[in-house]
Amino acid sequence: MALRTPRRSEIVGALKASVNDVFSSVMISFKEAVRTQAPGSATSPPSDAMELHSCTSIKIEGELEATVILRCDASGASDIAHDLLMLGPDETLAVDEIDDALGECANLIVGKVKTDLLDPIGTFRLGLPQKIDTTLPQPWKPAGHQLYRLKEGVISIELWCDALEAEPPLTDAGATAAKLSSPDAVATIVQSIESSVGDVLRMVSERSLEFGAPAVQLALTVPPTPDGVYISYKLVFEKSGVANTGSLLLALPESIALACYLMMVPEEAVTARRLEKDLDRATMDAMLEIGNFIGSAVDSAVRGALPAGPKVRSSGCQGVRPGRAPVLRGLQGSLWVADFEVKLHNYPASKGMLLLPADVL
Repeated sequence: MALRTPRRSEIVGALKASVNDVFSSVMISFKEAVRTQAPGSATSPPSDAMELHSCTSIKIEGELEATVILRCDASGASDIAHDLLMLGPDETLAVDEIDDALGECANLIVGKVKTDLLDPIGTFRLGLPQKIDTTLPQPWKPAGHQLYRLKEGVISIELWCDALEAEPPLTDAGATAAKLSSPDAVATIVQSIESSVGDVLRMVSERSLEFGAPAVQLALTVPPTPDGVYISYKLVFEKSGVANTGSLLLALPESIALACYLMMVPEEAVTARRLEKDLDRATMDAMLEIGNFIGSAVDSAVRGALPAGPKVRSSGCQGVRPGRAPVLRGLQGSLWVADFEVKLHNYPASKGMLLLPADVL
């Protein structure tokens, strides 16, 4: 009997981690993860985005009925088979050999999901890998997928469920495992920063700070800032001796105003100073203090949802020129990008951006 029913979002996250581990351990080379689609999105698996050649499935049976499908174009199937069998690119493989290799790849990926996620929470069974048609009959519905670009081809790794009923509620045992696995968690961190910095602002100046609802997406590279000069409040995420980086970006006028409020500068002077481009030492020191508030807010949000998660701290701030990407030294893997509106006191709204390392969270 299962201790609890796994959430689809947990399985999608476990599939992502499993793919990275399996591809690394058996030397399957992939250039990049092109897209991760979370459960509940309107986007379907990319069957219409590539000419599908091979399709292998493994069924998960237990408290949750689901199927994991590996779809490849012809080049992707060849890439996986040659890498898995440690063959040179010029060596020819029969169709049956390629199908067997894809089945073994699927078995490795889903087997690790069972070991890491499913076995600790209940009794689940895996079916044998099966070659199927490139379409799956009703009532199966897509519940999340990941698309990878290989040496020459692509592979889509998909989770399908027999129905898209509402996600089961999390028990205490499962809450922390899934809390930071979706864009909702990134939005929660944005709100935590707004609350923390806003509370300080109201206390010292009786001014307000509001962030709009963030638009969150997964990115493979650091995006450029919107128009205008920005201040990057840099963040470090540390866990088990491994560090990763992130950043909160606020427009220069907003950063100057926040620093001025912290220094209790009169409103008339704040309005004038928002136009400055060169910062004095006192203003930069105040911005560093704002960075500390931001670091503490992110740390509280992350560790409150995931007690065993990374410790977060500020690592200073720096200016970013218009249209340039902030420098995140030591960034590993993909990152969550949250774009949102910033409204400070009665000044015109500007754009803000939060960058969080996806793998650490």
